[in-house]
Amino acid sequence: MAVGSITVDTSLRAHGDSITMSSGQVGKLLFYGVTANSTNSVLTVVDNTVTSGAEIVLSIKGASDNGSIGTTLGCTTSTDTVTSAMVPIYLDDSVSLRLNGALASTGDMCYVNYVRVE
Repeated sequence: MAVGSITVDTSLRAHGDSITMSSGQVGKLLFYGVTANSTNSVLTVVDNTVTSGAEIVLSIKGASDNGSIGTTLGCTTSTDTVTSAMVPIYLDDSVSLRLNGALASTGDMCYVNYVRVE
């Protein structure tokens, strides 16, 4: 993959599936989301080097939260309104984008696209 090339990825389907850049490469996420039917699936950013299993959850996960696009912004435990946005996230060989929870059915999709910036 050359610098500037855009990748469209729909391969994240099972719990733990992830996107990791090759050594020496950096990718910037352009869009990321999970279909509405997959209430128990959420995208996370995972540290591959320091603490195995350490992750930042990018959106709310649960029966009343149907799918997600982008990253949830705000405190999800308060009464304040939360919103979502495409927060710039960079991946390399030490930080991955990971699916936490499997997609609900074969008709569901996790859609990610990114550009290689280095």
